[in-house]
This record gives sequence, structure tokens and C-alpha cells, in this order.
Amino acid sequence: DTITINAKDRERAITFNLRRDHRDNFLYPTDGTIFTLTAKVAPKILGATQYYYKFETAFSHYINLFGSLVFAYRGKLGWMDTFYGDETPDYEKFYLGGETSLRGWKQKQFDPAGGDIKILTNAEIRFPLFWILGGEIFIDGGSLTSDIKSLYTAYRWDAGFGLTIATPLGPIRIDFAKILEPVKNWEVQFAIPYAF
Repeated sequence: DTITINAKDRERAITFNLRRDHRDNFLYPTDGTIFTLTAKVAPKILGATQYYYKFETAFSHYINLFGSLVFAYRGKLGWMDTFYGDETPDYEKFYLGGETSLRGWKQKQFDPAGGDIKILTNAEIRFPLFWILGGEIFIDGGSLTSDIKSLYTAYRWDAGFGLTIATPLGPIRIDFAKILEPVKNWEVQFAIPYAF
């Protein structure tokens, strides 16, 4: 378990991080959980020019079904607001899309304007194919908004499959994902390591 507190002079904000990592392997987890919580506060008392607070938490669980077949899922929540009803700063807003969130969208493509509230869910099955090659089948869901009332109606899904190559630095992967509604073309994502 780790807890860190950092003060950033440039932003005049305080960041608090909590991490509980109980995975059996950092790069190739097959069992265990990881929980993270980040809180960031930029109050007037520190001399900040933008007065806001921001929270983000994530939980991932890895289950060895049998042999080398692994089921993994993740839930991620984010919420931010300002102290005096001002607009939240664009550089701190949440974004979705890309190789580690909603793989059916390009980086920040889900909503280019960003949002103050974020929900992200991922689930995938990982399996070996041959030698250092592996595969994965996944589904991602998420919502990004600045109005909690539209959080559910803004929820979107994508699904797809991927190929992985095992390396000492973690799996190199190529994912092919398609937005489910409305149906779009396949989006290709390259990344290292796993999405979560």
C-alpha cells in the first residue's frame, strides 16, 4: 500500500494518492486486485488561479479461470467541480477514448470537449495462442458528461479483439474495436502493456 501527498507550485494544488496493489504479477496479472484513488484540490488559500477539486478512483480484478485463461475487469469513476460555481478548467477535465479506455474511439475522441463526470468499464478475456503470441476479447463502456442527469443516457459501448506479443516490458498489443451503437468502422489501437 502506498500513500503520497504532493503540492504543485505551478498549479498551486495538493494531490493525494492511495494505491493498494494485490496483483500476482505487475506486467502479466492473472490473479488479484488493484485499487487506486486520487484526490486533487486547488483552493484559494494556496493562491491558485483556478479553484477546483477533483476525484478519480479505479478498481481492477483479475481472475484465473483455468490454465492460462484470465478474465479481467475494471471500473473507473471520476468527478470534479469548482468551489465557487465557475467553469472547471479544460486542462483538468476528464476525457475518454484511446488504447487504455474506450478502444472504439481515438484518443479524446469520445467527447473532445471533455467532461466533469466520467464512468469507464472494461472487461476482457486473455488467452495464449502460440509461443509468445496471445489473444484477447473485450468490451468497453463509458460515459462522459458535465450533468449527472445525462450520465446514463450518454453511456456508449464498444467491443473487439486483440493480439499480444509477450516481451520483458509487458505485452505489445494491437486491438481492433468497433463502436456498437451506432455501428462504426473498426478502430485500430497499438499499445504496451495491457489496457489495465
